[in-house]
Amino acid sequence: MVLLTSTNYFTWRGRMKDLLYVKDYDGSVFLEEKPEGMTDEKWANLHQKTCSTIRQWIDDSIVNHVSEDANARVLWRKLEELFQAKTGNNKLYYIKKMMSLKYQECTAVADHINDFLGTMKELSGLGIDFGDEVNGLILLNTLPESWETFRYTVMVINSAADGKVTMEMAKTRIFEEEKRTRMQESASTSTSEALVTEKNTRRGRSKSRGPGRSDKNRGKSRTRDIECYYCKKKGHMKRDCYKLKNEQSRRDGNSNQERVATTTEKTSKDFCIIYEEDVVNLTSHETSWV
Repeated sequence: MVLLTSTNYFTWRGRMKDLLYVKDYDGSVFLEEKPEGMTDEKWANLHQKTCSTIRQWIDDSIVNHVSEDANARVLWRKLEELFQAKTGNNKLYYIKKMMSLKYQECTAVADHINDFLGTMKELSGLGIDFGDEVNGLILLNTLPESWETFRYTVMVINSAADGKVTMEMAKTRIFEEEKRTRMQESASTSTSEALVTEKNTRRGRSKSRGPGRSDKNRGKSRTRDIECYYCKKKGHMKRDCYKLKNEQSRRDGNSNQERVATTTEKTSKDFCIIYEEDVVNLTSHETSWV
């Protein structure tokens, strides 16, 4: 059920009729006389229940017009006079509303068609009926420019043999087009998500593995079991043995010191000979040397 406002009377009226029939309150509105076998008290009580139900679905800006009525038939007629009056202002209002209806992209087609049908129903209640074919063409005209190809297809290729586009045909084609577009968008989105997932998966695998990480781990595990032939300790090879390298360094240092030192010193009365490796120096006793 919808709330009655100043712009949806004909839509509200149809739904209110259904509600009254469901509750079995319709007799108090649409029967001119009390049914046989019903007491006056029950008849008055039925009217009161019907009026209370109707007022529950009327906007606060309107409810004051019928707030004191206890007769459902009188209340109903007041609402008809208020909203169903075939005045020029009412007709012009709904004509403008129909002309301003435009389908907005990314919204449900069903909502747009429902608004369109409601407006056309309001005009029909005011005595303005364009006919089935014109209504179908007006509905197609409410679609945006992005639907131009679709509009041409419906009006030219898929039109009936007599060249007419009915209201039912226009609605059916619009719903089918929306369904086809959504399926394409869904398939495109699924494909894009699959590609992104696959790319991220590959990237994750490459990061988790890392360059040469598994080989490095295997090398470490093998090194733990190796025994050095020199110091007999595990975890390194002889060429990497620190003990061997330290001893070699000490031996090399001693050898260098011996080579640097003066190996032989010979003297004579007038001069002395000092030689170091492949260099020979001659100097007199009067020359100071170290």
